[in-house]
Amino acid sequence: MHDAVAAPLVARLFELVATGRYSAAGAVREVATQGLRSKSGGPLKPETLRGLLTNPLYYGRIILPKWGFDLQGDFDPIIDKSLFDRVQSVRAGRAPRAVPRKRNNAQFPLRGTVRCEQCGEFVTAGSSRGKKKVLYPYYRCATAGHLNVRKETVDADFLRVLDSLQPIPERLELAKQVFREVWSSRKVSAISEAGIVKKHLRDLEKQKDRVLVSMSEGRLMGNDFSKVYERLQAEIATCESKLKLEQAVELDIEDALGYLGYVLHNLSTIWEEKDLDGKQRLQQIVFPTGLTWKNLADKGGFEPTGPDVSDSFYRLLADSSVSEGVVVGPEGFEPPTKGL
Repeated sequence: MHDAVAAPLVARLFELVATGRYSAAGAVREVATQGLRSKSGGPLKPETLRGLLTNPLYYGRIILPKWGFDLQGDFDPIIDKSLFDRVQSVRAGRAPRAVPRKRNNAQFPLRGTVRCEQCGEFVTAGSSRGKKKVLYPYYRCATAGHLNVRKETVDADFLRVLDSLQPIPERLELAKQVFREVWSSRKVSAISEAGIVKKHLRDLEKQKDRVLVSMSEGRLMGNDFSKVYERLQAEIATCESKLKLEQAVELDIEDALGYLGYVLHNLSTIWEEKDLDGKQRLQQIVFPTGLTWKNLADKGGFEPTGPDVSDSFYRLLADSSVSEGVVVGPEGFEPPTKGL
């Protein structure tokens, strides 16, 4: 059984490298912010990263050239073979680097997040030339007459909304406790599974020793010996692979929660510092359904208490009117925190 937190992060690492938009080092820095760490708790070293990205174990294959083994493991892979192959092609320079789509313009990071109030569609963007032939950037609705707002106005109001999502200290601590309990439960399960695998590995090693003794005494020879020995070697390799996958990466839950607190308190600063890809991913996390620009009588703007914001997990931590029960046992968190 894979580590429920680390395995998705390893898969994410492969996905980022496969896009061609990240170097291996850049991808590992990105995933490290989400909790990927070495066994010692530090960042992955270059040699560890190279070994990780070229290890066929992650797509479920056991390849041991020294022993002449090339077998399919009996454990669930973390990634599929096609993703692994794409990563090798990118690293070898055989695959072209991804070119950002034309609509992904760094000048308009909120495209794909801002919606028009009248039609509900995501806005587009472009620049208009003023009287002095100066270009002024605007966010616009594709339907004429719906929305046409200066970029700096939209950006400023978006930062205002991010700043409004400051978590209530008690609510944030409650959410952290939920994470700790879920993580603790998963760790207990992972430790138990590792113990079972280690015991089975010890049994296999004892069997191998007995087979070698039988061979040395002439009681097991030729093809009979080869079949039994190769089967045991393959089973041992599978067990060792499972243990290596579990021990390859480890999440320091307190470091992760500390980073969570930093993110929650600094959403606007983080958004401003990110590149286009980082901005858009943060927008998707905070406002998964987008954010509607309201054409109000006096001036337009985002509505901090509107449904777009209220649907965000971040709002649960910032709005005292939301029941604590929603934070303690939100859908997808199992088991729910009890007695708080």
